[in-house]
Amino acid sequence: MPTPRLSTAQSLALWTLASLALAAPTRAAEPRLVSSGTVTLPLSGLTFEVPEETDIGYLVSGFYSVVNASDYGARDIITQSLYLSDGWDDYDEPQETVWVQHGLLREGGCAEFLAKERIDTPSDATFSAWGLSWTARVGTLDAGAGSRPVVIACTRRDAQAESLVLHIRLDTLPTSAARDMVLGRAQVSDLAQAIAGAYRTERVAVDAPLLRSEVAPFGGAAPLPRTLAVPFHKVELALPKDGFAWSLAANATEARTASDFITSMFPSATDLGIEFRQIGPGPCEGALGRTTGTFVAAATVAGWSGERVKQGQNFHEVWLCKSLADRAVIARLTAKAELGELARFQPILEAIATALATTPAPPARPASPKSWTPTRNPKDFVHIAMGLEGVYSSRETGNLDPNRFPATRLAGPGIDMQYLWMFDGFLGRMNLAATFDLGGLFDDQKTSAARWGAQHLEFAFEIGFCFGDDLRVGVMAGWTGMSGPLTLNSSLSVSAAIAMPPEDEDELGWILRVTPLNLLAANERSLFSPLAIDLDFAVSGIGLGAEFQYIGAPEVGDEDIPAAGWAVLFRFGLGGFLNRF
Repeated sequence: MPTPRLSTAQSLALWTLASLALAAPTRAAEPRLVSSGTVTLPLSGLTFEVPEETDIGYLVSGFYSVVNASDYGARDIITQSLYLSDGWDDYDEPQETVWVQHGLLREGGCAEFLAKERIDTPSDATFSAWGLSWTARVGTLDAGAGSRPVVIACTRRDAQAESLVLHIRLDTLPTSAARDMVLGRAQVSDLAQAIAGAYRTERVAVDAPLLRSEVAPFGGAAPLPRTLAVPFHKVELALPKDGFAWSLAANATEARTASDFITSMFPSATDLGIEFRQIGPGPCEGALGRTTGTFVAAATVAGWSGERVKQGQNFHEVWLCKSLADRAVIARLTAKAELGELARFQPILEAIATALATTPAPPARPASPKSWTPTRNPKDFVHIAMGLEGVYSSRETGNLDPNRFPATRLAGPGIDMQYLWMFDGFLGRMNLAATFDLGGLFDDQKTSAARWGAQHLEFAFEIGFCFGDDLRVGVMAGWTGMSGPLTLNSSLSVSAAIAMPPEDEDELGWILRVTPLNLLAANERSLFSPLAIDLDFAVSGIGLGAEFQYIGAPEVGDEDIPAAGWAVLFRFGLGGFLNRF
């Protein structure tokens, strides 16, 4: 299926707050009390945290109105208020109220939108706060609780984003407060900062808001449509009362050659949508044809099967399939947040399947459909790191000349390349390193012996077995040859590795490797020749690593073999985890 390029909110028109304020709700919303923790605004889906305070609580509610599938509006309301220990006995002491609207403006930009706001003693302003630039209007407004100072601020994250409008009512300021005082107080609003932060970082949550008791329609609002005609399949869906407000996506008729795409008007910031199509009869195994994204987990709804997929930091998918007698129905649910409990989508999924079953049966599938089910563990990966290496080494010198046989030595910069992979239950690694004491090349006094830290040359290749899901663990054995910084050796090495690969390219992943055994060692020591402990990190294409080596040696060293020593190898460069094969 082609991926829709226009968001859910493309058809959302933001009505002026004043016009929304004039419409009384058809039924009273029952505000939800939040004393601390996570708050999700029901109609936008914006999610943020509020602190726990002894005498402060937050009331959350929302109101919406739908004229038709392309003309609708909504506002979330959150009020910070004093409350008593035995409950919300007093609604007359609000400290601050913020109305929140999210979506595309009907016409023009923020300035044109704000010009239509009917508030008393208005004055215009601009300011920067919370990582965004705002166009604002300052004044007073009587919204049914007496006249209060207000700041109505509008912003747009980028040219492709929907707008955010905050109506910040400062309940503790008198209406006579100076304009600059009102604007300054709004700019230090903790509530506004939290909401703006959720909008800027696209922190949202998917919910069925119209089933919530704190959500109600505005007075005079048209009932939600109960049917929806989809253009590609040319059929009407009987829309369920599932808490969502389904409509055609803005691009429902554009470049759609095999599917239909519907979206939910609310919550508006989640870009929640469903793309669906049908194919010839047969089992769902091998039917979806998904070729991109990272497998997260299997997905099941009664009568449907599929998988959860993550395409990026803020884009989640669920692919589902339902096999009928003469066809299979495929649905792709998409959103900017985790889709959560899938059972809430069963009513609309069944409505889709029922409607498609009334259309002519599609042709039979090809004999060998492309398989979509991943065969590898979703955490399988290859870790690649390439960069510069520096080596700091130390050893006991006894009575040797410290100018020729220094106790400590720094070598570098050199080159290091590492590869480690875990997939299909197998584990392997390869390492190449070449680092020299460049300063020592021009110092005739210092020995150039590798055991005395003059260089680090290494080649290692090991292979073994691994297991685990989120945390991968493995054991491997192979050949390791090295020249410096502590010894000259060629041996059968045995290593253990623990890895935590990231789920996304911009998340941190790490690998810990320990090589305690070097058997059949050419330097005639089977243990600690050397012991190596290596820790590597990678995030956003940057790699950072450190390896500690220790070697046991004669109690009293000589010019050929120094006494016990240790070294730390530092690495910095490019690094990352690849998990798409």
